[in-house]
Amino acid sequence: MIRLGRQGSSRRGVIQTLMAGIAGAIIGFAGTYLAGMGREATTQVLTTTVTAPLTIEKPKEKITIGIGTLTKELPWFKTELAIRMLKETGYDVELVYLTPRAVREAFLARKAQVASISAPVIYSLIEQGHDIITAPHTGAVELVLVANENYPDPRSLEGKRVGIGLIGAYEYAALTAYLRERNINVELIQIGESKERANALLGGKIDAAGLILKEALALIEQGAPVKIIDSLHVFWVINWVYRDWAEQNSRFMIDYYKAQILAGQWALNNRDRFINEAMEWMGLEQSEENRKRQEEIYEWLRNLGVFYYTFAPIDEYKILMKWTLESGDIKSEIPLEKIFDLPNRFLEQAFDEMKPT
Repeated sequence: MIRLGRQGSSRRGVIQTLMAGIAGAIIGFAGTYLAGMGREATTQVLTTTVTAPLTIEKPKEKITIGIGTLTKELPWFKTELAIRMLKETGYDVELVYLTPRAVREAFLARKAQVASISAPVIYSLIEQGHDIITAPHTGAVELVLVANENYPDPRSLEGKRVGIGLIGAYEYAALTAYLRERNINVELIQIGESKERANALLGGKIDAAGLILKEALALIEQGAPVKIIDSLHVFWVINWVYRDWAEQNSRFMIDYYKAQILAGQWALNNRDRFINEAMEWMGLEQSEENRKRQEEIYEWLRNLGVFYYTFAPIDEYKILMKWTLESGDIKSEIPLEKIFDLPNRFLEQAFDEMKPT
């Protein structure tokens, strides 16, 4: 029985057991992303039979990977497993949960070496001269449009008060694009976090809001007089890293990709155990209702391909680029090869090292 992160196990024991457990499995991953260079985005597969454990060239500093949320949720558990694997092999690495604003500040101050930050913010930073590249994604969340039950559809929100995230945030980009495409004019009221917008909607301070699906469902379950009137976007939670740090710590980056690939495959091969351990990690009671909800989330993630992909799908980066351009946050499109060239090399090396010997 594999128990990731169990006390008393050897540093490499968990990794070796896990890798042996996926012998012969087909691992899907998002392949080449060098857009604009004559190479299409592809999905490649690799069959593993015998694999070597992760290798270590330890960074000089503790590695912090920042996730822009204060709650532990099943979509993040794959990354949690990957971090546990890296710890087992001796890396001093930690996954921390902060507000999106705090994660952004930590990343800019380089206190978080890898961080989940909205792509519009990153694209703007890249245009300003910051050399930032993509890193393995964390998971996915759905953003929905929730309104007071008096408003039956999006068009009925014309002229109403709508809560929106901070400029540059995913919630801001998705909702403004949604309204712009439908020519719906509203009074936008910036309220930082999804939960804060949910409270404002509940208190009658706004008429509608873009909310993370989890927050919307919580309101409905409470019997609040609100309803979901549309889906805005399913966001992949994208992580970023500075190029110079990634180059200086290439061994960690390669092993990080390996761990993410293995964690995703383990999640696919061990559905029930993945859900059980995720629920324990989240501190959820193992009730029938909780279990059913987490099973639904697992199937949603599997159908999206979250467990198969190392990066987010290429279309996600393109959509977010389009929204960032239309909002005026950047003046011209940023070539995607600028953020994928080095990550693709890391990913290719990770798979080369995982091939049968």
